[in-house]
Amino acid sequence: MKRNRLSSLFHAGCLCSCFIGLMAACGPVNRFTRVKKVPREYVNNYCIEGLKAPRDFAVFKGNPWIVFAQESSSSYMSPSGKNAMDNVEYMDAFLVIKEKGDWLKLIKYDPSILKNGRLKEWKKAKYVGWINKNELLLTRNGITDVMTGFKNKMVLLPNDTTMFVNAEKYFANDSIKLYGNTDLTKEIGKIPMYSLVYPYKKAVDGTHILVGCSPVIDADSIDLKTIGWIDNRLLTSSGQQLHIDVASLPKDVFTTIDKEEGDTINLCASERIKSRNLSVLNPAIKYSPVLSYRESDTTLCFRTHLPMPVIDKGDSYVLNVNGNPIYYDTFKNKIEQDLQHINIVFVVEGKDITIERFPVLVNAVQSLQSVLVNDESFTFRFGAVLTFNEEGSLNDPICKLTPDYMEMLDFLSAKAKNSEKLKPVYGRFGSWSGVRIGVDMFNHHKDETNVLVVIGDKGYNTEFADSALVNRMVKNNCRLLGFQLYGGEPDNFNNFVLQLGNMIDCYAPRISQKKRELMVYPDLIRNGNEYMEVNHNTYCLDFPDRSMTQGWLVFPQKNESLEMESLTQAVDSMLLQVKLDNTILYNQLERAFAEVGTNRYKLDSTFVAYHHIKKTDKQTIMSACPSIEPGWSLPLSPVVLPDSLSSTLDYYLLVNEDEFKRLRKYIEEPAKLVIDYKVEAVRKKKQAKVNICDCPEDYITDNNDETAISIKRDSLNVPEYAPTRRVRRKLVRHFLSERNTDKYCKIKRKASLRMPISESLRRFTSCPVDYPFFEVYRIKDLKKKEMITDVELDKLIEYFKEKKKLLDEAAGKSFQSNGQTYYWISRDLLP
Repeated sequence: MKRNRLSSLFHAGCLCSCFIGLMAACGPVNRFTRVKKVPREYVNNYCIEGLKAPRDFAVFKGNPWIVFAQESSSSYMSPSGKNAMDNVEYMDAFLVIKEKGDWLKLIKYDPSILKNGRLKEWKKAKYVGWINKNELLLTRNGITDVMTGFKNKMVLLPNDTTMFVNAEKYFANDSIKLYGNTDLTKEIGKIPMYSLVYPYKKAVDGTHILVGCSPVIDADSIDLKTIGWIDNRLLTSSGQQLHIDVASLPKDVFTTIDKEEGDTINLCASERIKSRNLSVLNPAIKYSPVLSYRESDTTLCFRTHLPMPVIDKGDSYVLNVNGNPIYYDTFKNKIEQDLQHINIVFVVEGKDITIERFPVLVNAVQSLQSVLVNDESFTFRFGAVLTFNEEGSLNDPICKLTPDYMEMLDFLSAKAKNSEKLKPVYGRFGSWSGVRIGVDMFNHHKDETNVLVVIGDKGYNTEFADSALVNRMVKNNCRLLGFQLYGGEPDNFNNFVLQLGNMIDCYAPRISQKKRELMVYPDLIRNGNEYMEVNHNTYCLDFPDRSMTQGWLVFPQKNESLEMESLTQAVDSMLLQVKLDNTILYNQLERAFAEVGTNRYKLDSTFVAYHHIKKTDKQTIMSACPSIEPGWSLPLSPVVLPDSLSSTLDYYLLVNEDEFKRLRKYIEEPAKLVIDYKVEAVRKKKQAKVNICDCPEDYITDNNDETAISIKRDSLNVPEYAPTRRVRRKLVRHFLSERNTDKYCKIKRKASLRMPISESLRRFTSCPVDYPFFEVYRIKDLKKKEMITDVELDKLIEYFKEKKKLLDEAAGKSFQSNGQTYYWISRDLLP
């Protein structure tokens, strides 16, 4: 009886549980609901629709399938599209829980309801309904190239004239508008022109593209202002990574095909210059992309395009303060370049006292390296002139102008090492022979900014400078910094300061008069050139308040020496003034052309001829892009070159932060390998027993007892290597490891082993490799000591270490585009 009663209660409980379970399972989201994993078709978003990612692709393998609304629309109660359920906003994120034909059943994406990619908090999930796949972005990845496995990059650079006819719709304040729908009617944000973007999806009609600033969409932090639809005529393909400096191409390849008539048009030198001037202003288009790269036995072929200006400013001019015209072409092609170049020559004019302090002086010049080199806004050249030399030396103590600071520093350091042998050299030009030679070194750069740093102790027999020397200083646009090492009692010590001061007094008004030819606003005109006291016995022309140019004098008290810290401070301060002067001149000219010269602008002749434009309102274009120079993309005819020229081409890789890290890791792995040498065994002598009562200092060891380790060498004195089988195996494994990463078109292991090392490297970096060693040997040759000796293997690892060092230095040379970090990597930094 009791058993029957318990059985009845058990059955009742089971029925109740089943009922509750059935009721719970009746909702669209219940405890049995599962989030679908990303289908292979939507993992890598290959450029060919329908291709599935390889099964071993593990980046998103097992991750929940997250989709996004590509525009505002509605969800439906069933996969029929008849009964609307809820409104969906642009770029709302969803999780897929069911797929039926072209329809997906969705819930609102919320990271808090997921755990390890599975739906755990199903009660908190918000059911959305059914949405057709055509209304969704089904992947988080940007479009990926099939061959290379890299994400496609595009630059906001128009390739058609239609955009400029209706500029108000597409442009606003130097930016290109983004829209939240494929009809381009709902504006959601703007991206600056010449920005780099990643395409995610093409519209059905192929006229619009959904783009964003990141290669992968982060569902947890979507910035709606940087993701949107854009007309594809506003975009130019930037390929994946490989680019080229078109200046390294032969001149005869610069041809294009007429858009309507199909004739071949040769681009003249002036058109190439216009393209170069536009590209240097915008880092994203600094180099041209290499598209569809192909190699044969004797030739290489690729496609590329040039950025070209829309507006021709060549006939535009502004008047300087003297009333003379400055033409825009002169400003961009001459004046701007001159203002960016600063040349510095260190002239050491002295005898015994200067020679005695010369090593300390070189140390001070060495400490100036960070001040003189690390400035990307200006280009420096350096030189040095000494008025003393090693006795009997046949070489003049001169270091000619060079952009390599270390070359000049090595010259000075070599002289400092032999300071005991240095003797004064009496100049063949009379007084101030070192200064005269220094001024003459600027003869080929007379319109650039030239700085003389004159260091010494004694002057000559007069207080006044030679007028012929001052005339040459004015002609070569020189500024002078005089630094006296020691202040003695005789008059010639005073004359050092007085004569250099007289040079500054004589050149300052004449340099100021020359400067007026570059000034377009009178607010910087000064009637005199007055000095200001910076520190005790440190004076400079009071630029920009009471002087129009620069000049410095630093000297010690009587019978005292100056510390070298004063030299570094004075050089640093003077260079800051020079940079400020050149920057002000450049900014004033830019402002003048933007304010006054625009009425003389016209449409660029290449733009008009290529597109056969009849009439276009230039003011509409200029009002849409008031602060930047609008550009367009000119496609070149396919470039076909003999493969013998491959090594002369300047290739560059455009990589984002993740690609740069991956590249560095690829170079680091072989650089970590170490090859050991065989070591000869050394017989050790038995140590004498030490009395425990002896003091340590009383116990004297015999030097002969010390153990010496020496590297074993063969009969030709070549070091003998320890077994390298393990290193060789690791190298082979490394080259094979990345052969198919992210790629749809895979290569089998045997084919890879027979592949030249150069081809393996090109598959990873996409950059052609012309290093002879890599072209001769195959990957499998690394296993064989008969093919690649231990000496060659050691050199190969050292080669990778050098490349790693160069890449580490490049890590600080990046540029920003829409919040993303990018790098230009020269082929010289790649293996």
